[in-house]
Amino acid sequence: MVNMFIDKKIKFCIPKGSLQPDTLMEFEKAGYQLKGYNTDSRYYRPWINDEEIELKVLRPQEIPLYVEQRSYDVGITGHDWVLETDYPYGCLQEVEEILDLKYGKVRIVLAVPSQWEDINSFEDLENMGKREIRISTEYINISSKFILKKTGSEPSIFTPWHRKRRGHIKLYLSFGATEGKPPEDAEAILDNTSSTRTIIENGLKVIETVLHSSARLIVNKYSLKDTWKREKISEIVEAFNSIKKS
Repeated sequence: MVNMFIDKKIKFCIPKGSLQPDTLMEFEKAGYQLKGYNTDSRYYRPWINDEEIELKVLRPQEIPLYVEQRSYDVGITGHDWVLETDYPYGCLQEVEEILDLKYGKVRIVLAVPSQWEDINSFEDLENMGKREIRISTEYINISSKFILKKTGSEPSIFTPWHRKRRGHIKLYLSFGATEGKPPEDAEAILDNTSSTRTIIENGLKVIETVLHSSARLIVNKYSLKDTWKREKISEIVEAFNSIKKS
């Protein structure tokens, strides 16, 4: 006899890293209990007191793509990483931001060495007289869009896997410690910051704010076509929304 019972679950990916403490706090405020989800844990499948939710921990940079690929129904990531994944091809057509969670607030900024007193905008940087302008960043796509808007032309891009030689502005993919790159390895950085403290401590100053970001609850639109999943996701959204109303 065929068992017609289907064990339905919402596959929910949650972030590892800087968003982790606030994400745990938001779950607890919303009435959920989690075990095995903390910054010291190497466990990537936390327990949650809801049998209809299955959690997985991923880096926030990865979450938009995996939600788009239907590996997960919902996820929590930064608005910045949604934009970084979506540009330039609009590849996240199946992903929707359904709730601004109001934590993990950062600015994506352009910064240069603070001793450069005459450089106080992107235009100043571009016209500083150097043959090429090197920008170190983890945000290759956001940076490309920003530069295209500012200059009307695309930058050159350098990563371990890809070289695209175009304009005199060159983007170099950073794998962290981005604030330490100028002035030897880059004229500027394009990075996220919550307080600018690390930027200032490394002898830099902000000359442009590119965008503002915060943690977002995202969903795969295909999951919303399933009646049971849509109702369960609505329940999750209402639980998080209740925090804002209280």
